[in-house]
Amino acid sequence: MATITPEAKAWLVSLACQKAKDFGYPHELWTTRLLARHAREHGPAAGHECLAKLVQGTVCKILDAHAVKPHRIRYYLERRDPEFEEKMAHVLCIYREVEILKEANVPSDAVAIISYDEKPGMQAIGSTAPDLPPKPGVHAAFARDHEYKRHGTLSLLAGLIS
Repeated sequence: MATITPEAKAWLVSLACQKAKDFGYPHELWTTRLLARHAREHGPAAGHECLAKLVQGTVCKILDAHAVKPHRIRYYLERRDPEFEEKMAHVLCIYREVEILKEANVPSDAVAIISYDEKPGMQAIGSTAPDLPPKPGVHAAFARDHEYKRHGTLSLLAGLIS
């Protein structure tokens, strides 16, 4: 059994901190199986002959030792809107007003409360910022900003009768 050198491990971790799609794969992110296959096929040519028979389980152990999870995405929040605090306070006040109305048992014919949200998974969305790659010892997964741009539309149709 070949011992995997520290240099080969570093090469593998560096590879895992990039996206599989950047290497021509249809997958956006690496799976450990795909990473092992890629390392077997390209590691020896990169000077890491010890990776010629690399298996998925060993990839998992190497990535775990470096706290890298290339198959995961962690969302982060970057506040770009200078009016965010004011808008957030307004939304929270509305939620509180609804709670007060419910507690006061206001007659249903006096107030209509309508709340809706989009149906997840039914829209075409795109990123507004590039994903941040994993960094050993800092964050294990790819980081993706929570904001997105819409590439499709959603129609909300409702009929209210009073």
